[in-house]
Amino acid sequence: MKQVMVVRTDLKMGKGKIAAQCCHACLGAYKKADKEKIRKWENEAYAKVVVKVPSLEDLFEIKEMARQNNIAYYLVTDAGRTQIPKSSITCLGLGPDEDEILDKLTGDLKLLWWFLFDLIYFYFLSTFNILLIFIFEWSIFLNFMINYINAKNKYIINAI
Repeated sequence: MKQVMVVRTDLKMGKGKIAAQCCHACLGAYKKADKEKIRKWENEAYAKVVVKVPSLEDLFEIKEMARQNNIAYYLVTDAGRTQIPKSSITCLGLGPDEDEILDKLTGDLKLLWWFLFDLIYFYFLSTFNILLIFIFEWSIFLNFMINYINAKNKYIINAI
């Protein structure tokens, strides 16, 4: 089970814009999906894939195939407040549905690689930051314990 977000590359959207459009597509398709498929997808790690198409025509072709195959889909139309003109169709969200079913529609499309690399970079950066915070907190705790033990030892030595 997975969801697929199909992004138009001809619009030359920035990374943040694409991420926002993919979020709209993901949620829009999710809300239209069959409840049993949603339940199954939620029990299988919420897989998502982001692929690209070069034009609006290609996006519409995939949307039409999704409609014909009863696959939940959502077309994202931009409000035009930032990078692209109002009413531009930016992205298509598909599923969640079975991998094999979505692969028939999108299996030949290329992944949006920079998006994947950014997510991997963010994951490792986040993991590294969490590790640093963990080490920092442990060092504070150990410093506290050393000071506590030293204070206890001074108290015991003074009492003798």
